[in-house]
Amino acid sequence: MTDASNPSRQEPIDHLVKGIPFKAHKISGFTPEMLERYYEKDYGGTIRALSEIDTKIAALRHSGSPKSELASYVRQQAALADLVVLQELFLAGLAEDGGADIDDGDLKKAICETYGDVAGWQAEFAMMAVSQSDRSGWVALAWCARFDRLQIVASEDGRLVLGSSVPILALDLREQVYAADFDGDQLAYVKTYLNNIHWDRVAEALQHAKGATHHETKPSESSELISVAELKSMMQRDEDAPLVLDVRHDDDCERYTSRISDTAWRDSFKVAEWVNEMPKDKPVIVYCMYGFWVSQKVAQELRAAGVDARSLEGGVTAWRAMGFPSTEY
Repeated sequence: MTDASNPSRQEPIDHLVKGIPFKAHKISGFTPEMLERYYEKDYGGTIRALSEIDTKIAALRHSGSPKSELASYVRQQAALADLVVLQELFLAGLAEDGGADIDDGDLKKAICETYGDVAGWQAEFAMMAVSQSDRSGWVALAWCARFDRLQIVASEDGRLVLGSSVPILALDLREQVYAADFDGDQLAYVKTYLNNIHWDRVAEALQHAKGATHHETKPSESSELISVAELKSMMQRDEDAPLVLDVRHDDDCERYTSRISDTAWRDSFKVAEWVNEMPKDKPVIVYCMYGFWVSQKVAQELRAAGVDARSLEGGVTAWRAMGFPSTEY
């Protein structure tokens, strides 16, 4: 609660990451380590930085600080907010198992009207990507409402200038993103991304850009799920703290050697063997890599046995992307 007698004192503003929208090991041509690192360090880092800037701005607006100081933070806020959108589009643009052809008629029509066909768009998108000499910016496919068409927008000096356009697909061209997986070969990286596009999500983003739908997804309010922020708050309680269990598969645990601090592992295939050990007087939270079916299935089995169980949205990767405590093993 904010101290009413001290208007400059503000509670921290915490933005939450969106859960990673795919299983990283199923994206063809990319290592899961690259994608998870990007999600946790790059995207998660931007979310955390935006939260810090927003908190500072909220305090400065009530403190009488020099306007020049506030102006500097407001500029940073705008740049970070843009970056969050681009990073989320970059991740959302990837499809498991190599993606599929475009099914959406509006998207296909929009691409063909400007670029002739999908191959024409891919060639021009790749050309714009590799034409940037500094290897530090972005290239995006965007919808321009003013001229009622799609257009490819490339960054200038590392900053993407969109004008009246709304991005619907974005590719991060910073060399540190792809250097390890592609040995610095930017064109190979660009082509791999283009071969893994999740066209259904791009079509949804296009409809949002045209104003047809509301694209923003809010955290689930399902009683069967729990957000990373809510779990962190619960774990900080002296009393009634939940029991938190890592239920990732063995291969995930071997490859990804981090887990939420103060949690234990249980075999998701043998719930019947350990369900009777579960408390009935406090919540049990289970998590997997990304919060998909593994932890949700375990939570369902536990609830069937009378346990107050929920699955962690976004899994351990979302927890680490927020910078919350984790342990190496």
